[in-house]
Amino acid sequence: MKALVLHAVGDLRYEEVPRPKPGAGEVLLRVAYCGVCGSDFPRIFSKGTYRFPLIPGHEFAGVVEECGEGVTDFAPGDRVAVFPLLGVDGAPPASGAGTCSASATT
Repeated sequence: MKALVLHAVGDLRYEEVPRPKPGAGEVLLRVAYCGVCGSDFPRIFSKGTYRFPLIPGHEFAGVVEECGEGVTDFAPGDRVAVFPLLGVDGAPPASGAGTCSASATT
């Protein structure tokens, strides 16, 4: 699949990346629409981010492509809108009001 990948501050490349496989409790989405948030620009062009490489962006909507083991609330074909604060690929979970220990909003 194609993605914009941030390799370093200011080094944003459109490239082929492996298609992720959803783990237990996860879903894989095909992104249909995305937004560019004002917080994305400093991370890409001046301040950097938590780790590199990174596929930036955190405001998107799409369709569930595949469900991992144990997923019962979603099914392939479901349309969803997402606003995650951090990725699930090793980043610490979000904390605070409106979040749970799995970073799912309530």
